Amino acid sequence: MDSPEDEMVAAAGAGDRAAVERLLRAGARVDDPGGGRRTALDVAIWGDHLAVVELLLAAGADPEQPIGEYRETTPLRFTATFGRFDAVGALLAVGARPNHHQGTTTALLGAAGQGYPDIVDLLLDHGADIDLTVPPFGTALTAAAHNGRTEIVRKLIDRGARVTPAALDAVDRGQKSALRAQGDPEAERHFPPDRLKEYPVVRRLISSRLDDAHDE
Repeated sequence: MDSPEDEMVAAAGAGDRAAVERLLRAGARVDDPGGGRRTALDVAIWGDHLAVVELLLAAGADPEQPIGEYRETTPLRFTATFGRFDAVGALLAVGARPNHHQGTTTALLGAAGQGYPDIVDLLLDHGADIDLTVPPFGTALTAAAHNGRTEIVRKLIDRGARVTPAALDAVDRGQKSALRAQGDPEAERHFPPDRLKEYPVVRRLISSRLDDAHDE
């Protein structure tokens, strides 16, 4: 027979808020994965079931628990990278730390690299370190520059990001990757053809601020 926790994980994965609520009331432990490896919060986040995520967080689920098949990421990093603004807000509201990271990136780097300006603002407003460097991807600015995200690059610079030669190098590497991706449908998912026109704009933005920094 399945345990209450097994049932709750299954209900969370299916987005069944009523069932999750019933199981919590019956005493299911919110962060217990039952007989599996993944918790209810993990599968609810993965399935983009916001109402279930909010319910679990209100019930005390750990907002910084490792999630994923290999426990390779965190709720905040995952939701920020995939543009889930409301889930990011829910996690921040219960204390998820914007600078916490697992693996090679942070929530801010993920949002900047993938091009989600509202999430970038939300994370910065909640204390994300704009210049936090995480090898090998560097800072949020270098991540945005590498992916040709003009709006994000402009936003980060306006909000005080430190502009360094590494950001200019990231533009060059990203443009080369984008050019190599042309004609390869899988690669073009990451570097679509219409983004090629963004790289010269990003380069000008960064170059002008590098010149300003040298003049100070």
